[in-house]
Amino acid sequence: MPFFSIIIPTYNRSALLKELLQLFTQQTFGDFEIIVVDDGGKDDSEQVVSSFSDNRFYYFKKTNGGVSSARNFGLTKATGKYINFFDSDDLVYPEHLSEACKFFNAHPDSRVLIFDYDWGDRARKKSRLISNRYKNPNKAIFYQNYISTNAIFIERNLIKEIWFVEHLSISEDWQYWIRLAAITKFTTVNISTSCIVEHPSRGINKISLPSIIAQKDLFINSLKNDKDIQVMQDFNLDVISSHFCSFIALNAALVGQKKTSVAYFAKSIGLYFPGIFSRRSLAIIKHILFTW
Repeated sequence: MPFFSIIIPTYNRSALLKELLQLFTQQTFGDFEIIVVDDGGKDDSEQVVSSFSDNRFYYFKKTNGGVSSARNFGLTKATGKYINFFDSDDLVYPEHLSEACKFFNAHPDSRVLIFDYDWGDRARKKSRLISNRYKNPNKAIFYQNYISTNAIFIERNLIKEIWFVEHLSISEDWQYWIRLAAITKFTTVNISTSCIVEHPSRGINKISLPSIIAQKDLFINSLKNDKDIQVMQDFNLDVISSHFCSFIALNAALVGQKKTSVAYFAKSIGLYFPGIFSRRSLAIIKHILFTW
């Protein structure tokens, strides 16, 4: 049984996948398996994986069902003690797995580890560090999704209790982290071992505004129906709804739908006024006041 299983869902990103797999061969810790789940793509991802001749790399292809479906499929194939999900268009640093191993060896009772992460571009130019310096990481996840999919490690036995909701295609990871926070303690370590790459073809940049609005109700209802979450003292559905409304407001602003942007921004602030001081709110206000 390997120490880590890294699940990488992919869809028509063979060139980016190849770069990521090459980076994983440079890890300073070698006891891992890579599970690439091709979610019905039409490119040469299978050939890319097989070109490495690395018996730690496994390729599976399934009918297209979305990223949550691909992650769940990967979970059924994983054999490692700890699971790490990784997006095929992002970058991993050499110490990613060794730092996680060091932590779990020192803290064997911990079940969820969360690292910081960078935000940058393919030239490895870092624009900012996303840090998770929270006194109560479990409470903080109810206020914003501070966790990168790439930067979280989860005990595989724990994952048997939670699966990704496959009808969610936006913030599906945040919904998963919230449910995870309801059943176990999060531990954060302030080192960055991965980088989210901003580019036009990122999945979140291709989703239409009507789809985002429709997903909001699915997201909120999925939390309303979760008994583990409802009994948590720190759970506040208004804060989560506010965050989603501000997300809609920003996307509406970016496509020039001023009335929709203003309406959802007002709704966001009405649900949770401190949200007006967030980076996203400042971006919305900038568009409302200066762009149009």
